[in-house]
Amino acid sequence: MSLRDVIIGHIRAHGPLSFAEYMAWALYDPQFGYYTNANRRSGRRGDFLTSVDTGSLFGELLAQQFGQMWRLITQETGQDTGTCCDLVEVGAGDGRLASDILDRSAAVDPEFYAAIRYTL
Repeated sequence: MSLRDVIIGHIRAHGPLSFAEYMAWALYDPQFGYYTNANRRSGRRGDFLTSVDTGSLFGELLAQQFGQMWRLITQETGQDTGTCCDLVEVGAGDGRLASDILDRSAAVDPEFYAAIRYTL
């Protein structure tokens, strides 16, 4: 059985589908959905590339910028540099960007690294 068979069966039993219903099945069906049946969609072997898929440089540059911003904010507000820095990544995929940011921060800016609270 395929998703096509499931959808045809549903239409025969219940009538037409809205576009939203069709897309929900096509993307999120537990057995056949695009996002639920593959381990990896991005990357050279996936369906698309993102900046994270090209290497660690994007995350390394973000780590440097985040460290600079954290220092400016703590200086402007008079907080000590032990103040937590929340980094929140939405749609984190497999966590490669987080790993690149954290690895670079740990290597070149341990003070900033110690302040990071990363949420995926």
